[in-house]
Amino acid sequence: NPIKDTKKEHLMMPLQAKKNIENMFHTYLSSHYRQNIRLAINILNASTQYLESRYLSLFQSFESIILTHKEKNNTTFILCESEFKSLKQTIERVITKDVIKDSTTRGKIKNKLRELNRISLKDATQEFLKEHLIHTHDLWPLFNESDKLGLSEIRNIIIHGVIIPSNNLINIAVACEHLTIYLTRLILCLLGCDHRETIYSEEHLNFNSKVNDFAFWEHHRKSLTEALKTH
Repeated sequence: NPIKDTKKEHLMMPLQAKKNIENMFHTYLSSHYRQNIRLAINILNASTQYLESRYLSLFQSFESIILTHKEKNNTTFILCESEFKSLKQTIERVITKDVIKDSTTRGKIKNKLRELNRISLKDATQEFLKEHLIHTHDLWPLFNESDKLGLSEIRNIIIHGVIIPSNNLINIAVACEHLTIYLTRLILCLLGCDHRETIYSEEHLNFNSKVNDFAFWEHHRKSLTEALKTH
């Protein structure tokens, strides 16, 4: 079974741990992400959740880190309020009864316009990963690629109440393991620790479990995409 319980392993070798733990603690105390780190550690160590609930908890923790990153860097919005107000008014003038006859439908579209000014989760995540030099090339992609489900699309499917067929729960379990690795690498980075010195390095995972082997997770991604392609 490629999915191993890493809780039974030391995060890093004792000598490395002794060297790093004090620095990590001081980094935590002064970190802008302190609350996010605490939440993530609690979720990563929880052991009594159902699979779907754990997946949502992990993603919520991941997303909270990205939200804090946007707030910290003042990148929540694409345009300033005055610029977007002008753009929004221009778009609203185009949405007339000549284009969309039903007034209720026009209203629903106009109510969604404000969302256009928010930086997408995908863009914000890519900025965060680039800024912090976090390696993710060995993992199941976070976002849709080549019409194959990303981890964020799986989250959307679960949160909207789609029942996952029992024969596909193994695929969700693999995705959940990858989400765990993502979150752990993020937390290690925010604590000033290089994940390559831990059991969450690309080499250690590949050697010990193969969970990050492309052929392994790509098989599960294809299988899950096929099963849920109508959602």
